[in-house]
Amino acid sequence: MKNKLCMRIMLAICFSFLVAGCGSHIHPKTAESNPSKLHTASAGKTKPVILVIVDSLMEKPLREAIRQKSAPAMEFLLQKGELIPQVVSSFPTMSVTIDSTLLTGTYADGHHVPGLVWYDGKEQRMVFYGNGIKEAMKIDQVQVFMDAVYHLNQEHLSKETKTIHEELADQGKIPPPLTGSFIGVERSMS
Repeated sequence: MKNKLCMRIMLAICFSFLVAGCGSHIHPKTAESNPSKLHTASAGKTKPVILVIVDSLMEKPLREAIRQKSAPAMEFLLQKGELIPQVVSSFPTMSVTIDSTLLTGTYADGHHVPGLVWYDGKEQRMVFYGNGIKEAMKIDQVQVFMDAVYHLNQEHLSKETKTIHEELADQGKIPPPLTGSFIGVERSMS
C-alpha cells in the first residue's frame, strides 16, 4: 500500500514537471542583452533540428527491417532526414552520460556525469539517477527523484562546461519553445 502511494505521488510530481517543462521560456541572459531577439528565433527560414536517438539501434538490422517493410516510421524518418551510421557512443554507454555528452560536446571527464549510479565524494553518498523502478523502490525515492530531476542539472553537470542551450543564449539566440513530451529542467546560470 505504501509503495502504491509513493508511486502515485512520484507520478504526480513527474507530471507537474512535464507540464512546467513544456511551457515557453525566455532565457534571462538573452532578455537582458538583446531584447530585440526575444521573438525572432522562429521567424527565420531555417528548419528546426530534431535529433532522434534509438538506443542500441544498428544500421544493418534497421536497413533489413525497412527492406521487409516492418519499420514504416523509421523508413519515413530516413526519407525525410539523415542517418549517420558512423556515430560511436561516448563511454560509459549509459543514457544520462550520453545525453550529457550530447548537450555539452564533452566526455564524462569534462561534464562530470559519470554514469547512472556513482559515488559523490563531496556529498559522501551514492548518486542514483535511476535505471529501473525496481531498483528505485529499494532506496530513497525522493533522493532518486531529486538526483534525476534537480541535482543532475543544477549541481552534477559541470558549471565549467556549457550546454548547447547556454552557448546559444550567450550568442543571443533563443531556441523556440519546447513542444511535445520532453522533460527539461534548466540549470541556473549563477
